[in-house]
Amino acid sequence: MKRYESEWWTIALPDDWEAEDGEHAVAIFSEQGVGAVQVSASRNNNGPVTDADLHDFAKEHLDAGAKTKDVTCGDFSGFYFHFGTEEMYQRQWWLRRDDTMVFVTYTAAPEHKGTEDVVVDGIVASLKKR
Repeated sequence: MKRYESEWWTIALPDDWEAEDGEHAVAIFSEQGVGAVQVSASRNNNGPVTDADLHDFAKEHLDAGAKTKDVTCGDFSGFYFHFGTEEMYQRQWWLRRDDTMVFVTYTAAPEHKGTEDVVVDGIVASLKKR
């Protein structure tokens, strides 16, 4: 296992997974994999991020009927849901800790739904606040 460290969070990666910095998110993937994880974060300069803040950011999906599950992922807590279309399967985690919000997505083709769930769950569970 290796760790990727951003300015506000860190995450553990299996040895065959890589992380690449993008303009707005970090892409996490395996060359042999079928999907990719993206992680973005923001800070609330006015105090702690709340559950209401997370729900505001995910409003479009929640209003469309996304069924959420409360989760704890490493140092962060929040909620999770997944959905699929003909073009993609996506999992989303909306997480918070103190003044930091972390948004994690995993996207794959619909025929690969579930293929990398165990490894992706392990990656997301390793989130730590910096």
